[in-house]
Amino acid sequence: MLTTMQDLRAPTHRFYLVMACAFVAVAVAGFTPSYWSKVAAGTFQGAPIFHVHGSLLFGWTCLYLAQTALVASGRALKHRAWGMAGIAWFSVMVCSTIALIIRSMRIGESRGMGEASLPISIASFITLALMCGLFAAAIANVQRPETHKRLMVLVMVVVLQAAVARLVVLPLFPPGPPSLAATIMTAIVTDTFVVAAILHDWRTLGRPHNVYIWGGLLLLTVQLVITPLFARSAAALAFARSMRGLMG
Repeated sequence: MLTTMQDLRAPTHRFYLVMACAFVAVAVAGFTPSYWSKVAAGTFQGAPIFHVHGSLLFGWTCLYLAQTALVASGRALKHRAWGMAGIAWFSVMVCSTIALIIRSMRIGESRGMGEASLPISIASFITLALMCGLFAAAIANVQRPETHKRLMVLVMVVVLQAAVARLVVLPLFPPGPPSLAATIMTAIVTDTFVVAAILHDWRTLGRPHNVYIWGGLLLLTVQLVITPLFARSAAALAFARSMRGLMG
C-alpha cells in the first residue's frame, strides 16, 4: 500500500514542481525587457520602491519554487520550517505592493492623467485583496496538504498577472497606461495555469479538486464581475484618491 501511495504522489509532486519552474520562468521573461535588462545595463530610472518590490516579488517566486522542491524531495518538515519565513516575506511583499500602487497613481497624476489612472489602480487593489485572501486560506489549511498546495497555486496565479501582462497582453494594446480591458485579458490568460492544474487533477484523481472548482469560480467572479463593476464606482474612486494622497 505504501508503494502504491508513493507511486501516486510522485507524478503529482513532479507536476507541481514543473508548475513552480514555469512560474519562475514567466516572472523572469515578463520583467526582463522592462526591468532586469535595464537594471543590468544601468538604465533603469524608476524610484527605489520599484527595486524593493521587484526583489521581493521575484524572491517570493523563487521561495515558492524552493518550497515546492522540498516537498517533491520528501523534505516536508523543512518545508514547514520555512513556512514562517514565507509568511513574513509575503507580508512585506504586500506592503511593497501597496506602496507601488500608490506611487503609480502619483506618477499618473504628475503626467496629467488624473482620474484616468485611477480605475487600473483600483483593479490592482482588488487583485491584491484577492491574493491576500487566497494566501490566508492557504495558511489556514497548512494541516491539509492537498488543499494547501492548491490554494498556493491560486496565489501564484494571481501574483504572476503583472508578469503575464508584460509578456503576453500589453504588447497587444497601444502604448500608454494599462486599461481595464488589458487587466481582464491578463487575468484570463493567467488562469490557464488553473486549467492545467484542473486537467492534472482530472487525470490523476478522476475529478478536479474542490479548491480548483470554487477557487476558479472566485477568480472569474473577481476578474469578470467585481473588478469591472467596482473599478469605476464613486466609492472606489474616492478610496483611490485618499490612498493617492498618502504620498502627496
